[in-house]
Amino acid sequence: MEIPGSVTIGEAARMCAAVLDRVDLGRVALLAPDEVLAAAVEWARLADRAAAGKATLMAEAVRTQASEQAAGTPLRSWWQQATQSSARQAGAAVRRSADLDRFRLVRAALVDGRVSAEQADVICAGLRHLPDDMTVEQIEHGERHLLGLATGDGEGRDGAPMDPDGLRRCANRLVEVIAPEVADEELAKRLAREAAKAERDRHFGWRHDHHGSVWFSGQLPVADAEDVIAVLTAHVNAAVAAAKAADRSDPLSRPVTLGQRRADALMTVFGRAAGQPDTPTTGGMPATVHVQLSHAALLAGLRGAGLIGPGEDLEAGEARRMACDAHLIPSVLGSEGEILDHGRSVRLVPPRLRALLITRDGGCAFPGCDRPPADCEAHHIRPWWAGGPTSLNNLVLLCRHHHRVVEPVPNAPAGLHWEVRLNATDHKPEFLPPTRLDRTRRPQRHTRHTKITIPDPATGAGARPEPHRTTEPHRMTGAGEPTEPGQPRQRGRAAAGGGDPGSCAADDRGP
Repeated sequence: MEIPGSVTIGEAARMCAAVLDRVDLGRVALLAPDEVLAAAVEWARLADRAAAGKATLMAEAVRTQASEQAAGTPLRSWWQQATQSSARQAGAAVRRSADLDRFRLVRAALVDGRVSAEQADVICAGLRHLPDDMTVEQIEHGERHLLGLATGDGEGRDGAPMDPDGLRRCANRLVEVIAPEVADEELAKRLAREAAKAERDRHFGWRHDHHGSVWFSGQLPVADAEDVIAVLTAHVNAAVAAAKAADRSDPLSRPVTLGQRRADALMTVFGRAAGQPDTPTTGGMPATVHVQLSHAALLAGLRGAGLIGPGEDLEAGEARRMACDAHLIPSVLGSEGEILDHGRSVRLVPPRLRALLITRDGGCAFPGCDRPPADCEAHHIRPWWAGGPTSLNNLVLLCRHHHRVVEPVPNAPAGLHWEVRLNATDHKPEFLPPTRLDRTRRPQRHTRHTKITIPDPATGAGARPEPHRTTEPHRMTGAGEPTEPGQPRQRGRAAAGGGDPGSCAADDRGP
């Protein structure tokens, strides 16, 4: 293709499109590794230079009201439809075009490929937020200064380009360079404006992606955000040791990223808040997650899962985990799915039984985990949906992470996953690792539940075993009822005035 010495921006777009039509993407395998990397960088630079061309054309469209004349609609709406982009992307494109039309030196650097599109956006934002009384010469001085930092040609840069984050910090203090005599006063004004804007623009929201996730977004003033960051960071740091212990216990377990730990910390904070007695209610009910399950799905081990929230499908494993420790509201549905009867909410694991569970387990019972009881859920060893009773000898405290690890999968082969059981002698939780970790599946315990040895005071040497000590005020009997030491085993239901604390009383049973 013969290229003339000078072409218009429209001709350049058509020529680039003609070249792209001839690209054979299948030949990328013929490139050497260094050629692959070099070509990827060149494509990134071309994309940034194309962004400058697009902004130039959009600025001209704004100046001439091209979209109004051609289609009778504002440029933002026209651009959204013409390029199949979102309203947010269309608005950002219009704003960039206005910035680059105003700051011509930045546009020229972007067209030449000397700065990236992100660097150009940072520079334009810094220039845009300069005080209104800055002169044209001062603004151009600031433009040249930030471009020198971005390209590495600025004073003291020695050819080292500044990344967008560093450039943003310099852009925020640009007044100190172009008007140092008013820098302190302007800094105070800028901070006051930004604080007021941050307070006004604070928001938090979410949206369902309808593929198993919910996206959260928002912004907070920096002081409020630091409070949130500090709380989440503290929870993340507290969970690191437990996560590392879990990784050591199962080398094939999926690594936990920092982002995942932050998400877990957020759920921990919300879980604790939901358990507080002063948590606000909605319509007289505490904060409740509604899950719709058919009776057939329940009998099938929740294999078919159900619906949660606004008609979102719920994965079966999550449904099984949630069913372990939940409020249940039985409903009877008609043939068309209409509600014929709606029962009252009942707690599957009542408070007094949970108190005994906390006394016995002391927190998450999984070996190496140090999550406290407030961060744990009551897990049914024999699943509730499979007929397992809600009693002390069928429950164990587990944090959300380890609850997912041990939650049984219907009809899964033995030895494929971690399993939990209560020891037949002292009724403490013990965990059987998958066969990939230990073919013999030797039981493992949390250190809170292991026997300890102490030096023999008579000889001063060796050690003798000490029986496991526990603060729980009862021992377990074969039927699961706690009994005070030295008292006969209770039979049947407790006397009037109190139910059997070791099992779910009739008033606490689910449907």
